[in-house]
Amino acid sequence: MAASTPLDDLKEVEQAGPGACAFCKYPCKSHLNTSSSGAGEPCGISAFLEDWQADAEKKPAGFDRFYHSKHASGFETAVVSFGGRQGSFWKSENQDSFFVVPIHDANDDAATNPQYALGVFDGHGQHGGVASRVASQAFAKKIESFVKLDGGRLLSERRLNERLIEILFEHTADVVDRCPADFEKSGTTAVVCVVSSDLVTGGWLGDSRAVVGMRDERAPHLTTVIPLTEDHKPDPIRNPKEAQRVVDDGGRIDRLTIDQQGRPVGPYRVFLQDRWVPGLAVSRAFGDYIVRNSGVISKPDINSLPLGGNMGGDGKRVVILGTDGLWDWISNEDAMRVAWSMPSAREAANALAEAAIKNWALYSQGKVCDDVTVAVVFV
Repeated sequence: MAASTPLDDLKEVEQAGPGACAFCKYPCKSHLNTSSSGAGEPCGISAFLEDWQADAEKKPAGFDRFYHSKHASGFETAVVSFGGRQGSFWKSENQDSFFVVPIHDANDDAATNPQYALGVFDGHGQHGGVASRVASQAFAKKIESFVKLDGGRLLSERRLNERLIEILFEHTADVVDRCPADFEKSGTTAVVCVVSSDLVTGGWLGDSRAVVGMRDERAPHLTTVIPLTEDHKPDPIRNPKEAQRVVDDGGRIDRLTIDQQGRPVGPYRVFLQDRWVPGLAVSRAFGDYIVRNSGVISKPDINSLPLGGNMGGDGKRVVILGTDGLWDWISNEDAMRVAWSMPSAREAANALAEAAIKNWALYSQGKVCDDVTVAVVFV
């Protein structure tokens, strides 16, 4: 029997009937273990979320950020970014960042094939928020300069788009390197995509991820979920080639936690050969200079996927980008199932972020929530 996923747990009481929880949009696992919880009564997660909501006025300025646009063709893009919590307090900043650049003329509703470039970034370390913002802004400005030079278009051709992504990552790595902030033990992951009606091209560093979903118009029950990216983790079991590259480049891979039987557990991390620092859980990132010569690089992997067909904007083709605040709890398939159930990209992005936040509340008992950033494109 396959193990249940966190989203499965949240949906288990769905059959109990409407109104299982007076607060949560998604049914909550708490009802399974609380016989006194009847229809319409708040659940355990509700208490955590109500505490968080009551604290909302204490969020730092710019903590939560949003973007939405919809072209006349139906091409729709939405991004939501919510800052997290640590203990009983909001974090001092949301270390996630994102950008969206319409490559066509944003005011041209007659554009026959609109294109968008977008990316999400997850900062880590003391100056991770600075790293993610610097990287995001570097990508956006460089893309805007290309658009101006090219008269408002980028070619939807795989080889050219992949070269463009490569150039953008090289440029951004240089911008981050020249930033005066201290990125010795801070940095950011990244996933950046160029999306048109017939092609999506993405480049990435670390565990920010992009997933593509497609439906056959003639058989809408047939769906395909394709990961555009593969997380850069120093895991010798799940990602042996990447782990070996880190070791070959001078890094040391180990785990920090030991269980009651003395066995190592938890994520694999990158350390210096002679010290237990920095313990980075990703193998590629911008910044993190302390392990630059120990296997952590800023060279992206790049992948393209043809989308095919005419534009519809009706969810037949969906692209989801997210930071690990989403993917730590929601599988690729569950994320696409949620997105397809929503009538718009904006509602899909909000629903995915909400599902992730509720999982954080459930499994941390209201104590921890990572920053969560989700971008959804309906093509």
